[in-house]
Amino acid sequence: MMILRLKLSAMVAFLIVADVLWLCPASRADVSSIPEHAYASSFAPGWTCEWGYKAVAATCIEVHVPMNGSLNGNGDGWVCRRGFRQKGEACVAVDIPEHAFATTGLAGWDCDRGFRQVLNACEAVIVPANGYLSARGDGWDCERGSLRTATSCEVVKVPENGFLSPLAMNGWECRRGFAKDANTCTEIIVPENARLSRNGSRWDCDSGFRKQEGGCVPITVPVNAHLNFAGDGWECNRPYTRREGECLRQP
Repeated sequence: MMILRLKLSAMVAFLIVADVLWLCPASRADVSSIPEHAYASSFAPGWTCEWGYKAVAATCIEVHVPMNGSLNGNGDGWVCRRGFRQKGEACVAVDIPEHAFATTGLAGWDCDRGFRQVLNACEAVIVPANGYLSARGDGWDCERGSLRTATSCEVVKVPENGFLSPLAMNGWECRRGFAKDANTCTEIIVPENARLSRNGSRWDCDSGFRKQEGGCVPITVPVNAHLNFAGDGWECNRPYTRREGECLRQP
C-alpha cells in the first residue's frame, strides 16, 4: 500500500512540473513566433519544421526534391536514389561500366565479383594455376602448398623430414630434430650431456655443462660459488665477488 502511494505521489508531482513548464513562457516558444509549417518543440529555437521543410532564418521553406531523388532521413534535405549522384541541385545518372553494379558509395558503382576496378572500367581477375579468387572477389590468393609470386602460385617443394609452413618464407620448415641446410633437412646430432632445444631446431647443453668444440664440457664451479639460473655458468655467493675465476671477499 505504501509503495502504491509513493508511485501516485511521484506521478502527481511529475504532472504538476510538466504543467508548470508548459505554462511558463520561458519554457516554450510563443505560439505567435512559430512559423508556418512548423510545430512547437523543446529544442531551440522552440520550434521544428514539419517533414519536407527546412529551417531558413526564422521560416520553414519546402524542400524541393529533384527527379530521381528522395527526402533524407531527417526530412529536411534530399539524397539521390541508387544509380544516381548529386550534381548541383540535380540527380544525374551514374555511368556504370560493364561488369559493375550501382552502389551508394562515392563512385556510385562497384565491380562484380571476379572483376577489379581499373580507372573507370572493370577488368576480369586472372586466377593462376594453384590459386583461387580472394574473399573480396577482386583479387586472388594461392592454395595451401603454393607460394605467391607477382603473377603465379609456385608449388612448394618440401624436402624429406620437412613440412608445409605458411609462416616460413620458402613455405616449409624442418621437423623437430632436424635443421634446415639449404633446401634439405639434416638430422641434428645431439652430443653427450645435451638435449634438443624447445623448438627442436638445435641442441643445448644440460645444466652444469657448456658448449665447447661441438660438445658439452662440465662447468667447474669454484669455492663459494653456484651455477647460474641458465645452468651454463656460475656466480659467486654473497658477499663474494668474482676475480680471475675465483670468488673472493672484498677487503
